[in-house]
Amino acid sequence: MRLIKNTGNDRVVDELRTCLVPQSSIDIASPMFSLFAFAEVRTLLEKLMEQRHFVYRPASKAVKLYTEL
Repeated sequence: MRLIKNTGNDRVVDELRTCLVPQSSIDIASPMFSLFAFAEVRTLLEKLMEQRHFVYRPASKAVKLYTEL
């Protein structure tokens, strides 16, 4: 495991592009998941077997958004 700074050449989307394959599954937990970020990974996520997104506000209950392909 390593810390990804999400700037320059060290971005989360670049790491996802190298490690996700069509039979992968992924869970994303984040207090912020912008539409821009979603647009960047949308084609990657469409190819996955399963994906779960948890978008939450700090100091509040998590909201679960679940998509099964």
